[in-house]
Amino acid sequence: MSRPMRRPGTLRPEQRTRSGRSANADADAVRQALACEDCGQQQAGGLCEACGCRRRTEALIVEAAMVAATWAADLGDQAGGAAGRPQ
Repeated sequence: MSRPMRRPGTLRPEQRTRSGRSANADADAVRQALACEDCGQQQAGGLCEACGCRRRTEALIVEAAMVAATWAADLGDQAGGAAGRPQ
């Protein structure tokens, strides 16, 4: 019984897995070499821990303000805000 012929240039599954892992490792190494977008710290993977925490804190503050605004909204105001209020 003969083996099925592969097209030239195609990889066997185990070769694809190895080359895929190698490509992933290379991409991860390049990503880790990036400087922080905010403060410029080298080898931060694009965002250092301190700047990541600051960004998350700012996002949580905005979300908390949105929740507070939702709870403070006047549900009886059918005009939809300041447009219907007397000045």
